[in-house]
Parts: sequence; C-alpha cells; structure tokens
Amino acid sequence: GNGTLQAKENDCYAVDVQDGSTLTIENGTLVGNIHAVYVHEGTAYIKGGTYSVQQKYPQTGKGDEFVLNCYDANRRNGSATISVSGGSFINFNPANCQAEGANTNFCAEGYSTKQEDEKYTVMGPVAAIDEHNYATLSAAVEAADNKTVTLLKDVTEDLVIPADKTVTLDLNGKKLTNVSSNTITNNGTLTITGEGTVDNVTHAKAAVWNNVGGTVIIDGGAYTRSAEASTSATNSDNNSYYVIDNYGTLTINKGTFKFSDTNAGAFSSLIHNGWYDGSKNTSERNAVMTINDGNFTQGTGGKITVKNDDYGELEIKGGVFTQPQSNYYCVYNYNIAKISGGTINGYVGNEYANATCDKGLLEISNKAVINGGIQSRTKASQTSSNDQNL
Repeated sequence: GNGTLQAKENDCYAVDVQDGSTLTIENGTLVGNIHAVYVHEGTAYIKGGTYSVQQKYPQTGKGDEFVLNCYDANRRNGSATISVSGGSFINFNPANCQAEGANTNFCAEGYSTKQEDEKYTVMGPVAAIDEHNYATLSAAVEAADNKTVTLLKDVTEDLVIPADKTVTLDLNGKKLTNVSSNTITNNGTLTITGEGTVDNVTHAKAAVWNNVGGTVIIDGGAYTRSAEASTSATNSDNNSYYVIDNYGTLTINKGTFKFSDTNAGAFSSLIHNGWYDGSKNTSERNAVMTINDGNFTQGTGGKITVKNDDYGELEIKGGVFTQPQSNYYCVYNYNIAKISGGTINGYVGNEYANATCDKGLLEISNKAVINGGIQSRTKASQTSSNDQNL
C-alpha cells in the first residue's frame, strides 16, 4: 500500500534486512535514521516508493549519502545487495552516492536517475541489446557489436554512430527526437528497422545525416521534422532543413518521409543526396542513394521532394513521390540519376552545370510512372530534345 513507515526518531532504520532474507518494496513512504533501508545480509529490491532520512549521517557533506546502505563486509562478499528499479529519493542519488564508497550505484542495469530540486527519481532503461538494458541510446550503441539495439521508450537524444560501428536500430514503435543536432548522425554502418519515428526539431539539422564513408539502410519507420517552420522558398522562419541528408551510401527500402502535419516544407528539400556546394566535397566521392520503396506523399513535398545535388548518384526503383506545389519539383537532378521505377506525381527536372559534379545525366525507363512534365537543360545555351526545357 501507499502508507508511511517512519522510524522512531534518532532510534533505528525504517527497514533492516537480515539473515539472508529478500525484501521487495513497490510503493509507500519510508523515513529512517541514517538509513531508510539497510541490508545486513540478504537482498532488497526497490521498485517504487519515496525514501528519506530524518536523522542525518554526522559527517559534513554526507548527511544524506546513506539513505540506502549495506553492511560493508557482506556487500563485498556479495551476500548483501540492493537493486533499485524505481522510486524517489530525497537528497540522495541511488545511481551515484557514497554509501559503499565514491560513485556507488545501486540502480539495476540500464536504470538511471533524474533530479528535480531535492528529489532524485529513478528512470527506466531506454534501450536494450538482447537481455541487457541501457540508460541511454548512446550507451547501447557503444556496447553494440553487430547487434540490434531496441528502443524501449520514447527518447530525446542526439545519436552518433561511430565509424567503427555496425549496428541495427529497431525503433520498436517508439519515437527518437533530437536535442540540438541531427537526430541520427551516422559515420559507420547503420540499419534502421521497425515502426516508430525519427524526428528532428532544430533548424539546419536532419532526422538522418549520413557522413562520407557511412552506410545507412532504412527498412521502416517515419522520418519527420515536426517543428518545420518555413513559409516560402525564401523564408525558413529559423527552422528548416532536409529530413534525410546523405553524403555516403544510403538505401531506402521502405518508410514514410515528411516534414510535419502542418507544414509542407517550402524552404528545404525533403530528401537530399550530395552537396549543395560541390567545392566542399574534399573527398570528391559521389554520394550514392538508392530508393527501392517508400511513401513520400504526405502532402509535404518540400521545395524539392528528392534532390540529387552536386556529386550525387541517385536511383529510384520504387516508391510513391508527390509534390503538392505546382511550381516546385518532385525530383530534380544535377548530376547522375536513374528513375527505373516508382510513381512520380509532379515535375522531374534535370540540369547540367559542369562536367565534374553537375553532369546532368538523367535516365528514365518505361517502368517509371511520371505524372508530370520532364524538364531538362543540357549544356549552357543548348536545348534538349524535350519541348519543356528550363
């Protein structure tokens, strides 16, 4: 029950576990002297409740450092343990205290604490690899070695995949939102699976940003910029960017891609492959994107739905793409692009600018459905065979 167990003042602990017994506390308020819960021999599982002490430990700076405590010798030999997976603690952090020496952590694997004023509340794990839990998504990725990291709850975190990592991220129906950077920055090899959402809310940052040398495979999920604020092709309103931004190798097998339910993304392209400024590509390697399937139709086509920019190499094999704005392009190519499948609801544009990174090479097969014009400009002052030239 949610009652209160308060020890006699200056007399005893609220709970004392002895003789190898097992105690589980799920709720209630426990107030002790020096210790609220003390384990001499046995195990205490703390899953909920509120804990504090009225009589403080008589050493400066350590008055509340022993709200939970074990008998030292038995703690060392493993016969006295405390496992915390819930609850709130007043002026005591069970994940980082001095009860058994500096940096004592009583929290179960993957559990952490959140501080609000004098209260520390235990938070459950956000990610898992097999049977192991992790307090942050980044910690799970750090531990992953050709493993699948599964989201266990909605997470707000900037995730970076290191260059030496190969990892699969299972969204598991949860939402990953950024703090201040790209939601996912990939330098390694990343596969994203499962239903769920990868969202970005920061100006000039992407939901997925894939670096030179990185490999990303998208096998599901929704990718959004829910705080997109752009109002026109010339006004970002201080919050606009691509949803997907690729400089490495990126494959989209399925998924839903949009800005937000209330903003069509008028300032930025939805999907971006390659460099806006090719002179910044010091590697001079092509950014390679393959789209096998996907939903790009959510009424949020962006300034360009799919833009293949400087040093971009794009192939669209499937998927449905819709540009709701009649004066914007659905697909626009500056370098090398092939549309061999899929349905394009809007204009396709192609442009030559130079022979290095803006080659203007566009191939469209008869398996592709183009519900809009094809506009192409080849070398300067030279018209193409299409009668709808730029």
